[in-house]
Amino acid sequence: RARFAEVPLRQAVPPRKAEATRRQSPGGGITFTRELPFELRIEPVREIRELSVVFPVDSVADLWRTNPEIYWGHLLGDETDGSLIAHLRAQGLADGLAAGLSFDTRHGALFSIKVELTPLGLKAKDSVLADIFAWVEKAQAQGPEKWRFDELAEISRTAFRFSEKLSPPAFVQHLSRALRFYPPEEVLRGSSWFPDYDESVLSDFVAQLEPDRAIVMLVAPELGNLDRVSKWYSASYGVGSLAQKYIAKTPRDTLEKFAFAPPNPYLPEAYPVSEKNAGVANPVKLENALDAVVWHYEDTEFGSPRAAFEARLLLPKIQSCDDAAQTDLYLAMVVDGLSAKTYQAGITGLGYSLYRTPQGVNIGVDGYADRQATLLEHVLSALTRPQWDANRFQRKKQDLIRSWRNSTKSWPVRQLFAQVKPLLTGACDELALADSLDQVDLKDVKAFRKTLFRKGYARFYAGGVLPSEQTLAMAEKTLKQLGLATAGVEPVVETVAKIPQRDLEHSVEVEHADHSVLLYVQGDADTLRERAHMAMIKQIMEAPFYSQLRTEKQLGYAVGTSILHRNRVPGIGLYVQSPQTPPVEIKREILHFLKGYSENVTTMSETDLDRFRNALLAGIEEKPKNLSQRVGLHQEALYLGFDDFAFRDELANQVRAITLISLKDAYHRLMVDGSRRLWLKSLHAPASGAVLGSADLIGETAYRYAF
Repeated sequence: RARFAEVPLRQAVPPRKAEATRRQSPGGGITFTRELPFELRIEPVREIRELSVVFPVDSVADLWRTNPEIYWGHLLGDETDGSLIAHLRAQGLADGLAAGLSFDTRHGALFSIKVELTPLGLKAKDSVLADIFAWVEKAQAQGPEKWRFDELAEISRTAFRFSEKLSPPAFVQHLSRALRFYPPEEVLRGSSWFPDYDESVLSDFVAQLEPDRAIVMLVAPELGNLDRVSKWYSASYGVGSLAQKYIAKTPRDTLEKFAFAPPNPYLPEAYPVSEKNAGVANPVKLENALDAVVWHYEDTEFGSPRAAFEARLLLPKIQSCDDAAQTDLYLAMVVDGLSAKTYQAGITGLGYSLYRTPQGVNIGVDGYADRQATLLEHVLSALTRPQWDANRFQRKKQDLIRSWRNSTKSWPVRQLFAQVKPLLTGACDELALADSLDQVDLKDVKAFRKTLFRKGYARFYAGGVLPSEQTLAMAEKTLKQLGLATAGVEPVVETVAKIPQRDLEHSVEVEHADHSVLLYVQGDADTLRERAHMAMIKQIMEAPFYSQLRTEKQLGYAVGTSILHRNRVPGIGLYVQSPQTPPVEIKREILHFLKGYSENVTTMSETDLDRFRNALLAGIEEKPKNLSQRVGLHQEALYLGFDDFAFRDELANQVRAITLISLKDAYHRLMVDGSRRLWLKSLHAPASGAVLGSADLIGETAYRYAF
């Protein structure tokens, strides 16, 4: 309190929404430059297509005991069979939907429904808009239902009951925000409690979602005839009236094609909880007859009902960019096909992941342990019996290509960072994946899927409250349903280039007007000792690098350092993005800093070294605050080949062993003498001459790690 004593106490009381000040029209305190309803069209820089309907509504700040905006956002954002988004996906018109409060002020609030359109959906935008209004009208006609409110309240209260510990700064920020909306005695649970089912509050809120007071926003690159340019973002846009046909009531047969979600089948029947504060043990390798490695960690630390199950499938089939792109498309189609079935699982706090890795495919299930086996069964069934729908194929193919090609619209410095992994490992960059997918048809993906799991091997991990017996049963089901054959399979290897002992350069053509340079410095060895020294170098020069190049010399607004390890190979990145300084000058300034800072390293005292060492160790040895962080440490150790799970301990020991002499030697060897450097710079035109590629870097001396 003493720290804020000099702030004047004005006894100001913010106006609250009350019946006496309620405006006659919803959200009446929010003003617009034209009369509602109207349509706003925007041309984006990125290739995105979105159709949003925004409704002005009254502030809900005083309605936290019922939370009408959460109830109706939950209902209108539903993705189960019969929902609006399920209907649009089946026609190939949309990829996703979100519904909820955009913002809330004492003057009023905005509630929005946003649909991610496909190119086909953009052409059918009038039909999509009509369906959005019909979906809202169906919700109004049905009205609130107590069983739905009670189900949502149970899910929310359970999430609060088992909420994981936040860091002190994050917890304080959470409380400070909550004090704005809830009484002091309710700041901890206010957003999760749902104490009162008030039918009139719920009905009044949804009654405000009327087409004749809506703002329709269409965002797409194909829009033309836009006669305005925004002042701050230079984006082309246009404003027009909303056609009267959308304001009329929807025919009954149209409403009947939609259906709201049934009772949630994923609500846990029980919440088995692990021990708490009973010590920490490492995962153990379970004996099994599966011809697979199965790691099991029994949580005795957090008292949590959660668990994490991971199947890391190592598949030799994935060799080329074509293979990688088809794997991504196949998995995207599986995830899309699962959306209606698994949406309710996500609401209850149960989730899954399905993605390609450089070595194969990862399948993960996490959340409350009670229903994890059921969810895994649904995921495996979708993988082995995918829905080969032509609309879904085209929609997800174009979605992936659009996403990958949108990478060229990101900041130049981000595009440079994105090139480091492909250059060092031979992985495909996003443009190569997009080009590979361009010519793929549904028949190709079907044929590829038949051979994807034909050979390979698996490593399983389960952590939390999952019993070892259930872990083995889930691992066995995974192998059996996928039909993974392990006999005669060679180990899958990750290769990391060993940069030659000289400066190399790689140029990336970008559309952005800014200039950018990234210097990647690789360690001389893949040892923990080298990793510790590079981490210390990054620690000591992080602040001065930013201060000198950003604050003093004002070279650019994106300036910094970053750790760029690949597997066990240590690396550091130094980057600058500037609107006016050319790459050749940025490079010169980076070299000038590195050379000049060597004097600081040379004259560093033991006290200074201890201060930097303690800061570095604080991050390495920070104790996990929840189960997911503990699981992350286990998976980090397994990825790096530390089956004894001692990676962090051994790295900390190497940091403690750093001396002034060893640090000075490492800094001069790596940062001044120019040992192993790769310069990446942005260009505004195609690079002239030969272009550096991964084949130029990956040779017989490369690092190789078997999984």
